[in-house]
Amino acid sequence: MPDEVTSAMVEASHSFVNIRELHQKVGDRIAQLTKNEAAYVTTGCAAAIVLSLLGIKTRGDQKKIELLSQDPQTDEVLVQNTHTIPYFPAISLAKCQAVYVGSESSVTREEFISKISENTIATLFVAGSHLNQGGLDLKSVIEICKPRGIKVIVDAAAQLPPVENLWKFTKEMGADVALFSGGKALLGPQSSGLMVGVKDIIEWSKAVGAPNQTLARSMKVGKEEMVGLAAAIERYVNLDHEAQWNIWSNRVDYWVNELQENENLVVERSELNEAGQPVPRCLVKVKNTHGKNPEGVLLENSPSIAVLAVDETSFWISPDLLTESEVKTVAEAIKSNFA
Repeated sequence: MPDEVTSAMVEASHSFVNIRELHQKVGDRIAQLTKNEAAYVTTGCAAAIVLSLLGIKTRGDQKKIELLSQDPQTDEVLVQNTHTIPYFPAISLAKCQAVYVGSESSVTREEFISKISENTIATLFVAGSHLNQGGLDLKSVIEICKPRGIKVIVDAAAQLPPVENLWKFTKEMGADVALFSGGKALLGPQSSGLMVGVKDIIEWSKAVGAPNQTLARSMKVGKEEMVGLAAAIERYVNLDHEAQWNIWSNRVDYWVNELQENENLVVERSELNEAGQPVPRCLVKVKNTHGKNPEGVLLENSPSIAVLAVDETSFWISPDLLTESEVKTVAEAIKSNFA
């Protein structure tokens, strides 16, 4: 985390505060920074899925909130099979049923509409060009859902950069809320998440979350995470993103130039990361592994290096998680282990 983020967290840790008031003030500031009606800090993006659905489900009605533990889970949330991710259990945690639409390769407008029932309260749209593109796009989903009063939630956990995504899905495209991780590109607290969008849903979600003594009380955000995330977002929206991309690009070019000199390595540059975002990275293929798994070899290296394995001979390395000196360390480790 950048110094301004950790400094803000340390400062927050030295004070007693009114948590409700801090949630409101931090939310107001983040909403301003992200050009949204409202914002709410959560304990990660998966928690934001749960809280947004619980908010939509109860609409801030205290009686419904009190009875959530007894809820029969009849409310339905539409999800496209092309968007299947490991975080969909958050839907059942929110006392809702996931209704899957279409196949793993395609979803048609007719299939989506046919799954809508009187119990449908929302749809969870997972953003990212890395997903199967055979499903309905966000514009089409919004066109179907809005006239029917179905809320549109965008899971954009890893969809930064570009910075414009902080307001694109909601203010520009018309989704009700968009959800982000507080870590990843924001470089905020790893245990934080962010919900931005229309004020009503944010307020309903806050009524279900801590410090209220409700079903979602366990998803409590500390004052340190709130203030740290606010500082991280302020830094991120004011960052020179072109300059940052140039730093990443130069690092990848350095890797390509250094590693391709090794006859045992095949090196390729990609302009997108694993979440489909504009962060360049490098694919390394080892011709002769000498019977060793490259990922395991690098993890056992000193210092230990984590890579994203593709198969038993290939892996990705990314520039955005490293200091300048570590970029060279990674290159040297790969060269020395796979000569």
